[in-house]
Amino acid sequence: MVRLKHRYLLVDILYPPASVDATTPAKSKHTPNNAKDIHILIHRPTTDTLTPQSLARAVREHVAEMFGDWGMGRLGGSSAGGVSGMRNGKPIAKG
Repeated sequence: MVRLKHRYLLVDILYPPASVDATTPAKSKHTPNNAKDIHILIHRPTTDTLTPQSLARAVREHVAEMFGDWGMGRLGGSSAGGVSGMRNGKPIAKG
């Protein structure tokens, strides 16, 4: 008897503060002071430019770049790696 296995990868996208760039020191006036501000900053919604299709394409491209044909074979080919559940910046990638 063969069992069908479903494997999922939950991805949490953390966004840096919009007003802070690479030249700003780590502790500045833009750094949130309390835990509520940090929680809101980290858990803000995903932008409309990030779609399940673009995220799946980016994952496939990076797997192909880093692991080559072996990685794409393990991923299941070019059509594998679908993404669902794009809510609150936490997409679920199915491999």
